[in-house]
Amino acid sequence: MSSKVGRMTKEVLADSMMNAYEAGFAKALEVLSGDHEQDYTKTLEDVQKKCWEEWGQFGIMDYDPRESKELVKTSSRGRGRPAGSKSPPKPEEGEHLASLPYDPEKCRSRFWNMGYGGQCWRNPQNGDDLCKGCAGRRDNMDKDFWGYYDEPLGSDAEHKKSGEHHPWKVMQEERSAKKDSDKKEKQAAKKKALKEKAAAKKAAAAEAAEAAAEAAAEAEEDKAEEGAVEEAAEADAKEDNEDTQSLDGDENEYKDEGPAGIFEEWNEDGCILKWNKETNELLDPDDDELMGKMVQKDGEWTAEIE
Repeated sequence: MSSKVGRMTKEVLADSMMNAYEAGFAKALEVLSGDHEQDYTKTLEDVQKKCWEEWGQFGIMDYDPRESKELVKTSSRGRGRPAGSKSPPKPEEGEHLASLPYDPEKCRSRFWNMGYGGQCWRNPQNGDDLCKGCAGRRDNMDKDFWGYYDEPLGSDAEHKKSGEHHPWKVMQEERSAKKDSDKKEKQAAKKKALKEKAAAKKAAAAEAAEAAAEAAAEAEEDKAEEGAVEEAAEADAKEDNEDTQSLDGDENEYKDEGPAGIFEEWNEDGCILKWNKETNELLDPDDDELMGKMVQKDGEWTAEIE
């Protein structure tokens, strides 16, 4: 038996067991496919026997992932084969495998790789671009198949035994990022709406204040006009009063008109007239021009101006 390079660690042993398991599983699928010349009853014992004849003939140590010192390995159970035909050891899983370029010399399939995905590290079988294990997963809908590494994540080639989609971490992160982005957009839209509402409220308050100021200014103007009218009326009344006092104070003003007692002052809409109590005539106090007469209606005297 050829010697192997490197120590037999737990990791090497685990990889050896995985390689042997996958090779045996692939051989069992091949046996059960019915593509052989001999027809088997396909009982567990027959399948195990046939698998061991074709798969185990090279020896269990043939699946040791460590490199051999010899170019050609020979087994006591049968013929030898080139060392290069054996799949390389499984790489250490991690996110870094998902960003490696596609290698057409390796199995085209993608493996789970902790949810990050990565190209299968095994060599493809003859006549196919997949290794035996991945080909078995691809053709069995009861098994998880993670699609092809040269196709995007979530392609139609993938299938999961549960019927659901594979929860790829990158896609989950993208969905989470989109959810956060949508949330931020909603918050920004809500904030914008609140700002617009506050601005509209402020503008309405400013408009109301401006209208109130205009109304107050108009009221002040009206008040000023009313004050001016009142002042003018008071001035006119004062002037009329002064005229009346001047008339009353003039001792000789009506000396030729007879007794003063027959005349009485009459204010007609701010205009002072002389009322002759005997004739009921209304005279202009300045030139005694006839202005009208006084008549009695319903027991009250009223002026009829001509």
